[in-house]
This record gives sequence, structure tokens and C-alpha cells, in this order.
Amino acid sequence: MGFFGGFFAGMFARPLAGLSVGFCVLLLIGGIVDRVVLGHESKPTGESSARVVRAVDGDTLVVLQDSVEQRVRVLGIDTPEVTGTPECGGEAASRSAKRWVVANSIVTLRSDPAAPDRDRYGRLLRYVEPPRMVLQPGEDLSGLQVRRGHARVAAYGQKLTKLSELRRFERQARS
Repeated sequence: MGFFGGFFAGMFARPLAGLSVGFCVLLLIGGIVDRVVLGHESKPTGESSARVVRAVDGDTLVVLQDSVEQRVRVLGIDTPEVTGTPECGGEAASRSAKRWVVANSIVTLRSDPAAPDRDRYGRLLRYVEPPRMVLQPGEDLSGLQVRRGHARVAAYGQKLTKLSELRRFERQARS
């Protein structure tokens, strides 16, 4: 390497390597602080197509996307439970979702900028829509479940895009 090569390696390479490692550590710490301390979540990535494998209950589906099965929690609604301690109306909500899935086995999963990408159970949080070019209000799974009285609107403090539409459907279902 010679005198000058060794001199420059000692003067610049080692300090630069140390700076690079330090910079990477700062980036990692910044990401952790951003996510854990400040509560920022990764945001959803728009819309994608998926094949529905099955409806788990009235507001949860299993889909096949890019050859990977994923659970999807339907945004904007909450239906009565059918597992654990079954709740009144849970079976009807589940049957309704299963009928919708039979008619719509290929779906569009649409994110909402106000919602995180996943819930605390690791499920994708998405609106589930039939793959039509022009979607009529209430044709998506959340709108259908609320309109039929099988679900209540549940935004969990988020200003969801479809919140006013879902609340209108809820008022109509109650009347």
C-alpha cells in the first residue's frame, strides 16, 4: 500500500467508517423514536386487488394477495363477535359477510389515510370493495353491513374518509 496509501487510510478511512456506523445508529434510533415515542405508524399504500379466501366473521376476512394469506379488518365498522363469547347478532353479521364474499371473491382493498396500515393484531386495515369501475354508495362490505343493521360505525377516533357515509347508513338502518 505504501506510505501515502497507509497514511490516507489511517487519516480518512477509519474516521469515515466510524461516522458511517454512527449515522446508521442515529437513523435506527430516529425510526424507533418516531414509531414508539411519537406514535407514528406506517401509512397504508393506497389500493390493491386480492382474492377472498373466506370471511372469518362480519368484519374480518382472509385474503390471498401476492400468494400470501393475510387477515383484513374491514375499516369503519364493528360487528358482534361469533368467537369467544358469542354476541347477539354475530351469526347474522357473519352470514351476511359470507354471502357478500361469495358474490365478490375478487376485491379491491383500499386504505384510508387516517388509519394505520395494521391493527394491534397485525390485520390489514382496509375498506373492502367489489372490483367495479363505478362504485355505488354502500356497495362495499362496510356500507353493506351497516345498511343491513349488522354493524355499528366504529372509527376509533380516526377521521375516516367514509365516516359520514357510514353514519348516514347507520341512521337509516336504525329508523
